[in-house]
Amino acid sequence: MLRYSVSHLSALFKKKTGYSLIDYLIRVRMEKAASLLVETDRQLREIAESVGYREPYYFGRLFKKVYGISPARFRATKAQTPQTADRPATIIGSSIAAAKERVHKVIPEGKSFSELTDKQMFVYGDNFGRGGQAVYQALGLKPPAAIAKTLQEKQWLELSSELLSQYAGDYIILTSNSHTLEDLKKDPLWSSLDAVKNNHVYVWKEERSLYYDPIAVLSQTEEIADWLTKQ
Repeated sequence: MLRYSVSHLSALFKKKTGYSLIDYLIRVRMEKAASLLVETDRQLREIAESVGYREPYYFGRLFKKVYGISPARFRATKAQTPQTADRPATIIGSSIAAAKERVHKVIPEGKSFSELTDKQMFVYGDNFGRGGQAVYQALGLKPPAAIAKTLQEKQWLELSSELLSQYAGDYIILTSNSHTLEDLKKDPLWSSLDAVKNNHVYVWKEERSLYYDPIAVLSQTEEIADWLTKQ
C-alpha cells in the first residue's frame, strides 16, 4: 500500500506526467469522445454520458477547452474532410505528411527546435506532450544536437537559468499562459537567446500544447506548420 497523502501523490503525479490528476482524466475522456465523434453517428448526449458526463452542456465546455471547438463543429469539420481514405488514422497521416512537406520547403536543413515551458522552465522531448509529438515526430524537426541524446532518454528536464541557452534551439515552441514574445524580448535572460532576437519563438497556451492524442497532434502540427511557413 502506498504511504502517500493525497496531496503528495497528486504533486508527484503532476511532476512525472505534466498533468494534474483531474486534467489527466479529462484528457483521457475527451480523447475517447473525439474518437466517437469521428467514428460513430451517436448523438452528443450519448457520447457525453459514455465518457462520464450527464450534462451535455458541461461536456461541451470541456471539449471546447481541449480542442478549441465545440463537439458539433468538431464532427462537422471532420465530416467535411475529403474522404480519400477509409480510416480516420489514414486521413490524419495524410494531413500530417502534407504539413511536414510544407515545413521542410521553408526551414533550412540543420536548424534546431526546442519545446520549452516558462513555468518552472522545463524542456521536453518527442513523447511527453507540450507539442513534442507534433514538432519532433510529425514534422521531423530536431532538437539541438548537443542535448538530443539526453532529451530522448529523459523526455523532460527542469532547467536552471544557467542551462537555458544550452537547451534553446534556433526555434523555440514555448508553452506559456502568461507571456508573449514581446515580454520575452524585455526579459534579460530570454532576450539573450538567438531565437528570441530573430522572432523565432511561437508562444501558445497550455490548453493547446498539453494533449497528445491523434487529433490534438494533428491540430498542433498544422498550427506549427502554418506559423513556420509564414516566417
